[in-house]
Amino acid sequence: MEAPHGHSEAALIAWLQECHQDARARLEVSRELSIAGLKSLQLINGGAIIALFALLGTDSEFAKRISDAEIYIAFAGFAVGLIAGLAAFICSYLAQESFSGYEQDVANNSFEALGGLPFSAADEGQLKVGAYFGKAALLSAVAGLICFLIGAGSCLLAAIS
Repeated sequence: MEAPHGHSEAALIAWLQECHQDARARLEVSRELSIAGLKSLQLINGGAIIALFALLGTDSEFAKRISDAEIYIAFAGFAVGLIAGLAAFICSYLAQESFSGYEQDVANNSFEALGGLPFSAADEGQLKVGAYFGKAALLSAVAGLICFLIGAGSCLLAAIS
């Protein structure tokens, strides 16, 4: 049997499998970069809080010059950044659970159809929920970075004043 566009069916199947493998590899790279980014976000906000505690625990002139407002803003920025990073992790998990549930529905429905049962469509609402949580994860990560910048800015203002 000749496949469309003058290629054999076997050649098209091989090409589709190669495309599928390439897409899976790119998805894996994207996943790894996302995890590294979220871990880095937690590291910089958590590390900044620890560094601020260490600085305030010293008896240096700099620690004595820092106003209470600058300390509160810095701590609040870093703490909210940690919470936003945690929210990004949770939203990412929920997004993947939704996408996974949809794919499982598709697989189950296809398997049932192969067994002669009527085919039923997967719940596409799961895709919408997954997309919602994906966007929420991205916004949470951006908020965590902004909070870090606010905390770091407060520390910088304290250092130059």
